[in-house]
Amino acid sequence: MTQELFFGSTNTGKITEVRSILGSVGVSILTPIDLGLSEFQAPEESGDTFAENAQIKALYFAQRAEMTTLTEDSGLLVAALDGFPGVLSARWHSGSDADRNLALLKKMESCTDRSAQFQTAICVHNLKTQSSVFFSGVLSGTLADSPKGTGGFGYDPIFIPTGYSHTLAELGTKQKNAISHRRSALNACVNKMQTNPEIFFA
Repeated sequence: MTQELFFGSTNTGKITEVRSILGSVGVSILTPIDLGLSEFQAPEESGDTFAENAQIKALYFAQRAEMTTLTEDSGLLVAALDGFPGVLSARWHSGSDADRNLALLKKMESCTDRSAQFQTAICVHNLKTQSSVFFSGVLSGTLADSPKGTGGFGYDPIFIPTGYSHTLAELGTKQKNAISHRRSALNACVNKMQTNPEIFFA
């Protein structure tokens, strides 16, 4: 029997990725648009960590969707900038993803260390049991000198994963989904679903 899980996001790139991964194990993903909740503004992400922000969103959306809810918070941490932008990845610079990519590369002009990593935290909140479980994932790499590629979203055009010579945006959605930080966290989530389904669907 197909289980349903609410994903508290309107980011089409993330929705596609989550549906692709969880759909393979028989989990149907519903979104704010599916349930007519798109008019709700996501809560302020006031946490100091990705896990805290993921849980803030999970508690908020679980109450409104009235079902078990999965949310995530991700960001880019740049070593030469002491982990910046981190939890502020989507908010530190106004404008589009492309604007933020260029602004970040501007900050990196004098930096020889271009190592960086994507981090993600997933929170799944079971409304019936009022319990939350967390999963994390990391993708290490380096920052390109300039944006390359047209796929993906966010910082994908400037991030080259370790072991590759192209950015995530150049590698394309299929390859990105196979190696991404979100994939690692979702794999851990899937493993837990298969061994302890009652945690999610009690």
